[in-house]
Amino acid sequence: MIRRTIILSFTAIFSLGLLYLVNRYFWPPVLRLPPSEIAQEAIIATSLGEIRISLDGRSQFAKAQFTRLCREGFYDQNRFHRIVPGLLIETGDPLTKYPDLKFLWGQGGLGTAFKNQTYWTDRFTEGTMAFSGSGAGTFGSQFFITVKDTAWLRNRHTILGHVTSGLDVVHLIESAPASSTGLPGEDIIITSVSCI
Repeated sequence: MIRRTIILSFTAIFSLGLLYLVNRYFWPPVLRLPPSEIAQEAIIATSLGEIRISLDGRSQFAKAQFTRLCREGFYDQNRFHRIVPGLLIETGDPLTKYPDLKFLWGQGGLGTAFKNQTYWTDRFTEGTMAFSGSGAGTFGSQFFITVKDTAWLRNRHTILGHVTSGLDVVHLIESAPASSTGLPGEDIIITSVSCI
């Protein structure tokens, strides 16, 4: 039993190290993207349906990061790893592509983080999509979609955009069975994300 635990621990540490290197060296941040190349809309195809997002957030830098990740397939096959009924659904962790690493879901990212970019005019309404923090005042690859007005999130997260269609899918994901920590009881997978 002890030997098996040691082997599993070593495997997990090795996998984390490998994933960190892949994320760190194959997903470098975009320092600048011409405005004409920044996507205006994202179509998130999930195993439960399609969600369309107008990328109308004010942070051009954040939208450039999301556009690059989207166009390079970073989000394809990610799973939703956190459901908070009455608040939000969350995804964007590359570790969720690996079921054996479920105990680490929610801790993965790009291997780097960026400073939040918030604005006093930001409004967190139902269907707001924003980057999750990977630490105080930061964001990486993970993002969430709110399921109701959440004014207290203002100035805490960088807004990417708002749902224009597919709110029913957002609420369908929200209603999926989940553990006390928010881990869904069934796989809810992003099959693809298209940026237009």
